[in-house]
Amino acid sequence: MTAFEQAWDVVKMPYHGTSKRRAKLIMRQGLRGQRHPAFPKKRVSFGSKTLDLAREYAEMGHWGEQGAVIHIADDVPTLMNEPNAQAVVYEGTIPPEKLRMVKDE
Repeated sequence: MTAFEQAWDVVKMPYHGTSKRRAKLIMRQGLRGQRHPAFPKKRVSFGSKTLDLAREYAEMGHWGEQGAVIHIADDVPTLMNEPNAQAVVYEGTIPPEKLRMVKDE
């Protein structure tokens, strides 16, 4: 990956890796937060700061299903976005208009 591609990935981040089946549902209904032990009183969803990490999660996390990656608009408020962390945490539902499917290369 070239330096320009790496810089462009940072500008376009964050991403959410999932299965293609779930991605279709997310694009219709929004990315809905789920209960997570680290945030017991909130419904949260996660995004990756790199496209590669989101793709890796999309492929490994869904046991044989084809993966898909969704770009989350940069203006969506975050619950947690630490500078050195690989993940971004969102609270509640991210509406479909703030999401875009990433095309396969």
